[in-house]
Amino acid sequence: MKNKFLLLGMVFLLVAGMISASSLMSSCSNNSTSTVSTTKATTAASGTPIYGGTLTVATDWMFEDPGGFDAGLTPKPWSTAVWDSPFLCWMMIGDIEKFGPRGNNTFPFQTTEMVPEQYLMGPVGQSWEITTSPSVTFTFHIRHGIMWAGNSTLGMASRELTADDVVYSMKRSEIGTMVEGNYKFITDRTAVDKYTVKLTCSSFDANWAYYLGYGYMPGLITCPESGNATIGGGSEDWKNQVSDGPFVISDYTSGSAVTYTRNAKYWEKTTIKGKQYDLPFIDKLVYPIIPDEASQVAALRTGKLDWWSAVPKTYATSLSSSSPAMIQTTYPADRVYTFKMNRLDNQYLKNKDVRRALMMGTDFGTIRDLVFPGGDLLGWPIPRGDPAYTPIESLPASTKQLFTYDATAAKKAISDAGYPNGFKLTLQIQANENTESNIAQLLVDQWAKLGVTLSIQVLDSAAFTQAGNDRKYDINVLTMSTANPIVPENWAHTVPNPPNNGNIYSLTENFTTMYQTMIAESDVTKRTQDIKNLAIAMIDDGAWLPFANPTSLNCYWPWIKNYYNETDTGYHNAVPMIERMWIDPAVKTSLGK
Repeated sequence: MKNKFLLLGMVFLLVAGMISASSLMSSCSNNSTSTVSTTKATTAASGTPIYGGTLTVATDWMFEDPGGFDAGLTPKPWSTAVWDSPFLCWMMIGDIEKFGPRGNNTFPFQTTEMVPEQYLMGPVGQSWEITTSPSVTFTFHIRHGIMWAGNSTLGMASRELTADDVVYSMKRSEIGTMVEGNYKFITDRTAVDKYTVKLTCSSFDANWAYYLGYGYMPGLITCPESGNATIGGGSEDWKNQVSDGPFVISDYTSGSAVTYTRNAKYWEKTTIKGKQYDLPFIDKLVYPIIPDEASQVAALRTGKLDWWSAVPKTYATSLSSSSPAMIQTTYPADRVYTFKMNRLDNQYLKNKDVRRALMMGTDFGTIRDLVFPGGDLLGWPIPRGDPAYTPIESLPASTKQLFTYDATAAKKAISDAGYPNGFKLTLQIQANENTESNIAQLLVDQWAKLGVTLSIQVLDSAAFTQAGNDRKYDINVLTMSTANPIVPENWAHTVPNPPNNGNIYSLTENFTTMYQTMIAESDVTKRTQDIKNLAIAMIDDGAWLPFANPTSLNCYWPWIKNYYNETDTGYHNAVPMIERMWIDPAVKTSLGK
């Protein structure tokens, strides 16, 4: 799991730095809505809210100690953001009360690292405007009455958060060595008054909300008194952190846990059955540090973990047997296996008709059932639930045909393309990668029916990466994040990077124009349609074999109330759900926990 999330962070850094664009002629605000609907989740809410108790939650980085607590200058922004989220507010996060299952149910908030901007709200940046003519500007209106809790170690009294604090935090974060390249489009940052921040930009960037609002970068606002601390371990020391969030960090024990306690000065409230309540409900939040998977699962099984939203799917059956009272739900995973075909160099795969025939000759349904049981047959490059998603049944007829398994028609198409006797291809996979191997073996048998001889070449990690970078392959594997739909679309079009691509569309055809139009579009409704159109064009081209989107397993105990199966509201951020949860001690006692 450690490698998975480190790779996720590094891949996004690599891709994110390349997707700035210029030019725009419209303006937009944060009040757009979407017409996408999803299945309503089952709620655990019941009864009257109860204050108090301790909630222990597994994070996506519970396998290691924090890499520090300085959100601005940490060398590990992808994990530090998770440890800091309980006590620091974000400029923007997903609005679960308005758009999630507890609201109008237009977005499930189960997409790791990504919230479409039309579903955002601002804990710190309460509202915002974007202008693109005559220049590109972002104006954030800072929420009145957010209080820094103060810190006796620093000799700091509680005070109100201001626009100066936001500008300080942004400037500080944007020079971090891991992320600084992503902010070259910002030319000036100014506190116009006590509650207004204005950013002047050289161009518009469609990923602006991730960069500025809810990603692991400047969206997490750092208090200047903490950032400038020199006592003890300075800004990295947990004792020097200052809270404006629902909790205050109260303890950190290496190899054990980070503990947070309720912040009495926190501003946010929620309304339940017509009555308004202060948040959070719980008194204490614990983020445990558990390095090995067996111990993680044992903690969940015994109720020492109250909630874990990313349980390895292989434990579903055993957890049902050992802990039948525990609630299990599933949702689409954020990583999809794709086998990419070298459409630029291979003599056979240059032919679009051949690539499409290979897709029609691939039994995606059987592979899904055997390798990714319960997964979504189509989850790339856009996952189900995203407003730009198109289900198979709604694809254009020529694209939908690619997912209707027909070996006879596929073999004929290959013959009609000039290869009546078939041909040979080599598929590169990585050593010690069981999923890749399992798919490959199924593909060998399926393609043999088409007259295509597929050989499997197993490479160690270094050789596999080098072959991908040098484009020395017929077909090889790329596991793609679908969390942010702009990322795979960027990955497909950029020259000369990112490496290990193989299907660089910007060399040919009209994909460049489609991509540049999408990335420069400031109107969220128009951009959503651009993303949808580009995704369909990429699928229709047949350059990737997008296998089923696996499912992730979400497990929690029934004493947790007021939870609606949301998993993320930004970058691995579960805090908006956590602050709304309460614990029913009677249920816990009845289960012997």
